[in-house]
Amino acid sequence: MCKVDLVDNFLCSLRMFGVNKYLIFATDSVALAMLRERGYHAWDGETTVGKGLDKSDSNFRTNSWKQLTRAKMKVAKQVLQSGHHMFFSDVDVVALENFLPSLVSESQKSPQWLLDWDGKRTGKKEANTGFYFMRAEKGSIDLLTKATLQQKKMPAKDDQQLINAVMTSGQRNYMPRPKFANGCYLRNVGKSTDLVKKGVAAVHVNCAVSKLMKHKLMCNMGLWFCANVPEGGNPRPTFGGRCKPGYGMERFRGYNSSASLTAVGKVGEGLVERS
Repeated sequence: MCKVDLVDNFLCSLRMFGVNKYLIFATDSVALAMLRERGYHAWDGETTVGKGLDKSDSNFRTNSWKQLTRAKMKVAKQVLQSGHHMFFSDVDVVALENFLPSLVSESQKSPQWLLDWDGKRTGKKEANTGFYFMRAEKGSIDLLTKATLQQKKMPAKDDQQLINAVMTSGQRNYMPRPKFANGCYLRNVGKSTDLVKKGVAAVHVNCAVSKLMKHKLMCNMGLWFCANVPEGGNPRPTFGGRCKPGYGMERFRGYNSSASLTAVGKVGEGLVERS
């Protein structure tokens, strides 16, 4: 669990807009202890992953990393089978408003998923499993089951590759751009672009692989909400200006700050409002 500061930043941005119900999937006992020490709602997911992991196992595209991503499908299936709709997010996401009501509304257009996506707007799109919303319906569960079975045929693939392999065109309901932006969008906007004025509700910073590069990009675009400056937060001039503590918070202070959380499905056991 080497990205706990990204967790801090994501949850900080959510709290800005009144979103306080969440559950963090902890991949190992060290991560679980760190998260609970912070007062976060964390679930022990070590048995779901299948083996003890450490921070080196989060290295992109390694076999352990792929095992970790495949465990996400097991977690998602467990949540849906319990009768809860589910919004899933990687930790390199920043909220610029309470986007849950919009996700609930958009998800009604498809019985399966509402997905982030990679690719060109007018070209072929590929589902991105780092940011999605699923409704607790049979079609969603069946799709996850099919993707899990596909693993026997494609043992070296990650969850995103497995899901893209089994999804039909009719099951692909993509999040609208620029409301839900990711790296594909960020690469085509200027450094000083005001994302709020562009109508962006959330940003998935997946255009950078390393945590250091994610930090620099977030700082450069005013997406760091925590009071503490992250590692690499004072980048070289090529990455723009200094990352000031609380810059994101100051930038968006008062913008939709009174938004209240809209309940999604059932409220999970043990999840309570936090100020």
